[in-house]
Amino acid sequence: MNAFGMSNRSSDFEETFDGAGIKILAVDDHGPTLRVIKAMLEGANFDVTITNSGLSVMKAIEKSRPDLILLDYEMPFCNGRQVLEKIRADSSTYDIPVVFLTGINDRKYIEPLLALRPAGYLLKPLHKKKLLEAIKKALYPASVEPSPIE
Repeated sequence: MNAFGMSNRSSDFEETFDGAGIKILAVDDHGPTLRVIKAMLEGANFDVTITNSGLSVMKAIEKSRPDLILLDYEMPFCNGRQVLEKIRADSSTYDIPVVFLTGINDRKYIEPLLALRPAGYLLKPLHKKKLLEAIKKALYPASVEPSPIE
């Protein structure tokens, strides 16, 4: 127990959601963000592949088809929108769920992102519980209960 009378253990959700056998491709041009994502997900037993460029996503998918892609929306040369369009245009990859990652929390920015119909989006900096919840929701949409209204 900590000073607030709460357990120091991870939440029940984190303890019950085991990523064993689930392949995730994380794409971000910011190396430290990729390392954090990889550490968080490997700690939950996911099989994680990382790449730092939108240009290399299709090759990474070809090499090992992921169950889900975590995709930075703002990248140089080939941004998240362009990558998602490539994924959706290919008959062998169109059904891979994509969760966008973004550091911009502005309605004008988020609405066009959602118009692309990703499986979800997360604001950076990432928090492990929210990351795992977004992954579970994207992979198993029928099993996730609606969040309470805040």
